[in-house]
Amino acid sequence: MQRCSVIATLLIALSALLVGCGGSSSEPEARLVGTVEGRVYAPNGALPMAGATVSSPDARGSTVTNAQGDFRLENVPAGNTPITIRKGGWTKIVNKAVTANQVARLTASEGTLPSQVANGAPRIAVVLGQWDKMEDVLAKLGMGQLDDVGHLRRGTESFSIVADGAAFRTLVSSAANLAQYDMIFVNCGADLNPEGLDLEVAKTNVRNWVNQGGVLYVTDLSYPIVEQVFPTDIVFEGMVGQDGITTEGTVHDAALLAWLGAREQLTAGKVHIGGFLSGWAVIRTLGPNTTNLVDGLVTFNAGARPNGSRRGHDHGLGDLRPTTNEVRPLTVTFMHGSGRVLYTSYHTAEEPSLNLRPQEYILGYLALSL
Repeated sequence: MQRCSVIATLLIALSALLVGCGGSSSEPEARLVGTVEGRVYAPNGALPMAGATVSSPDARGSTVTNAQGDFRLENVPAGNTPITIRKGGWTKIVNKAVTANQVARLTASEGTLPSQVANGAPRIAVVLGQWDKMEDVLAKLGMGQLDDVGHLRRGTESFSIVADGAAFRTLVSSAANLAQYDMIFVNCGADLNPEGLDLEVAKTNVRNWVNQGGVLYVTDLSYPIVEQVFPTDIVFEGMVGQDGITTEGTVHDAALLAWLGAREQLTAGKVHIGGFLSGWAVIRTLGPNTTNLVDGLVTFNAGARPNGSRRGHDHGLGDLRPTTNEVRPLTVTFMHGSGRVLYTSYHTAEEPSLNLRPQEYILGYLALSL
């Protein structure tokens, strides 16, 4: 009996010794990890984008690109590892060979956001207008090709064109039609004539579409779509802006300011804005949930326009009333449910150009952030 007890004691001691030496340790093996770094670009492969989130399924955390578009993602598992880039409505997944304790760098092509829906770009529609050409800016961002002077070369775009009033009325009259898109851009001078349209149904459709995650981007004289659908978020003076002015805008969004600075689009800390024709739509006040992104000192006519004057850049009616110079919001945004609305009082791309102008950079940043 005593002999059995001694043997049992020896076995217990031997077992403890084996555990102490790691013979039966349950500790997980150390992970083999490396680092991935690179730069994220707009779909044109040339414009660095700030604020893009970069992650890997097995990495510990994620990272965000800086004002230069650069990132560094650490603790990425070694092997052929998927790296996910997200910027607004754009998503790209790159399988990258990662070596333990080494740095793998994305190529420019790997860091470029997609231009096609099938590859991870959002579904976009552009409502054409008489005075603004946001489709040209989207082409400069890589969503289409430019002609020799800087207009979109029709047929090369990776977004849908809503060419006239009939097409616009078809779009907003059906919730199913709106649901085909993630983002809709409405240019100044778009044909918003409601003739033949159930206006209340259309307003409800647009409001619900934004509420469910849609992004609406509207410029200048197309403001009635914002005014009627979201009446408390932006209150307008009306079409009282003076012709031919420019302003040096103050950028209130820190990330946008840093990115514009990195693109060398600031002068003394301000961004140059033009694109104001006679009768441009002046913002009076903003609702409590609306953010003023950019404002500037502008000239406009005091008082509302006479009835029947909402007919476009009419060049002259405003001159009948006294002028005033005030700082007013020029680029604003607000959330509605899961979606967002953006509005600018100026034309983004009034005249064609092969390169982005300062105010076009604003659209580029905002469009790719939403």
